[in-house]
Amino acid sequence: MPLLRRSASISIIVMAVLASVAVLKVLGSVMTPLVFAFFLTILLHPSVEGITDRSQKLLFRPGRTRVGARGGELNRNILAFVSVVIVVLLFAAIFLSLYYLARGQIAMLASQGDNIAEQVSSTLSDLVSGLPFLGDSVDVLETQFESVLDSVWRAVPIAAGTVIQGALNFFWIMFLTLFLLLGRSKLRRRIEETVSEARFEKASALMTQVEDYTRRYVRTKAVASALTGLLIALVLLAFGLPASEASLWGFVAFVLNFIPIYGSIVAGAMVTLWTLGTIGSAGWLVLVGVVLVNVLVSNGIEPKLFQFRLCLGPVTILMSVILWGWIWGAAGVFLAVPLMVAVKLTVDSFDPGNVVSVLLEA
Repeated sequence: MPLLRRSASISIIVMAVLASVAVLKVLGSVMTPLVFAFFLTILLHPSVEGITDRSQKLLFRPGRTRVGARGGELNRNILAFVSVVIVVLLFAAIFLSLYYLARGQIAMLASQGDNIAEQVSSTLSDLVSGLPFLGDSVDVLETQFESVLDSVWRAVPIAAGTVIQGALNFFWIMFLTLFLLLGRSKLRRRIEETVSEARFEKASALMTQVEDYTRRYVRTKAVASALTGLLIALVLLAFGLPASEASLWGFVAFVLNFIPIYGSIVAGAMVTLWTLGTIGSAGWLVLVGVVLVNVLVSNGIEPKLFQFRLCLGPVTILMSVILWGWIWGAAGVFLAVPLMVAVKLTVDSFDPGNVVSVLLEA
């Protein structure tokens, strides 16, 4: 009987998980902007609080005239509203500036696709033809190289279209972020009034922990990604690539490095293919430089920047990127680690050291 109950419980849990995955996949177009806005709210909230506190001390300190004020709470609410608007507009301006700078470079890449593909194919063919053990397979491999490269360059306009669509979604995300930041304090007070004190304290502690982990992860990843992009750009400049191309691929490496494990591999492959098509066989030396940069940053610098152990294991990170990428596409691969951190901390808050928690640390 106990075995039957346990089997039934496991079956129910499995069915609930599968149903949740199905719902998340179906509602992906609705959920992804909301989740992005949620994490963006977590990241921007300290800036809002900082500006609000400094403005309040500057404008309403003792000895200054408080024109039109109806109490300290009203003053702070007004300042908080202005701070939210300033922070959101500043973030949007930075993002859009980077987007418009990158868009022109993406168009340039697409326009040179045929010439680059031909040069890469020629370089790879020369390499393959020098391997005597391949024999008659050389022609077959050359044909496959050309087919793969043709598929890659045809995907560039599609990728550009995805970026444009992402930019359109960005305005919706910023709209949601604005309202989440404005309603954050009010929502917290409503929850505090509705639930018991013990439950509120537990939920508040969990949310604080999730926010802390998310901010530290994103901050560390941003610094490591910026350093990776800068070093890769310097490597490309050292091999004679124009500053515009080097800066573009540095920016690509910066963005893709936010995708754990897979991002650096994809960025390295893209940079190598481009350099093979522009500077010939010397592109293989660029590949060596890119690998050294990623090893240095990932294994030497990034662990020291974290100052704490991420609560997820490498297997969990690897599988979560695949899972969330399948559920929500490109948005999922960027959100995979923050989402799984939230899941891990939530599981630990109910039952520390349980089987699910241990598996997520694998």
